[in-house]
Amino acid sequence: ISVGSGAATSGKGGAVSVSVGSGDSGAGGTLSLSAGESTADTKAGGSLSISAGHGSSTTAGQGGALSLSSGKGKKVTGGHMVISSGAGSSSTSGAITIRSANAGHKGVSGVLVFSSGTSSSGSTGTISIGSGAATSGKAGSMSITVGSGDSGAGGLLTVSAGQSTVHTGGAVGVQTGYG
Repeated sequence: ISVGSGAATSGKGGAVSVSVGSGDSGAGGTLSLSAGESTADTKAGGSLSISAGHGSSTTAGQGGALSLSSGKGKKVTGGHMVISSGAGSSSTSGAITIRSANAGHKGVSGVLVFSSGTSSSGSTGTISIGSGAATSGKAGSMSITVGSGDSGAGGLLTVSAGQSTVHTGGAVGVQTGYG
């Protein structure tokens, strides 16, 4: 099944919109995108690809933006967003890679920002990055490194705790594992 809009030769390409209905006394409709399962030996399940358009102009072409966001909660918590790889029932689970693309011969590579939101009357959200525990093997390692420079200084690594205007500033703690 193919759903798409037509190409434009001297104008803007057509838009495609897929939406589900809202609910006034119950939950809004669900939108589900899923690729097909494969039961054949040595064959993978179907792929699902979501990508923004290329900007192919050689003078001012800019790639399209891709935005994934969960719903806003007007009086209670906003919607959760979960990005997870597939489990391996008898093998390794799938990998997740988050990275910006390499820069061309001019410019710098894209910035990666991991931050929780601000709060006007309470605590801000926590960011937790860690490897999983192992029950019969070695726990996963974590590595934070900055890049080297062949014609300039190497990258800077800064670890700092937050300041407070009414209480003690945050602490920075480094602890080795128990033996």
